[in-house]
Amino acid sequence: ILLPTLENHNSTTQQKRVQLQFLLKICQNPQTLVEIFLNYDCDLESNNVFERMVNALSAIAKGSYFGGTFSNQEVGLKTLALQCLVAIMQSLVEWCKPLSDRDNDEEAPEKQEDDIEIATFRKIEPDQFE
Repeated sequence: ILLPTLENHNSTTQQKRVQLQFLLKICQNPQTLVEIFLNYDCDLESNNVFERMVNALSAIAKGSYFGGTFSNQEVGLKTLALQCLVAIMQSLVEWCKPLSDRDNDEEAPEKQEDDIEIATFRKIEPDQFE
């Protein structure tokens, strides 16, 4: 239901904003994201819902749907789409933490050189762009 609206170039900014606000809540739930991926993208007979979601969010965040100039509403949509992408990354990191913690328990307690720290992003409320 969400993806066709986000992928449609003719959807209004209001429709996309409401869909993105709902999608942000989904993106903030690590287990839901993993289940979407496992139940749809890993099933050869199903649509790649997670992939389509990330592609649609990326296109909106890059401004691919808006042409050359951006109104305040379109900048708000781009920001909201980027927040969704960041939430996806943070959720996936959170979901992987128990696996990483288990692996770290088996290794030496000192920090590995290739450990990556995830930056904390300042939360921007969608209402700021209205």
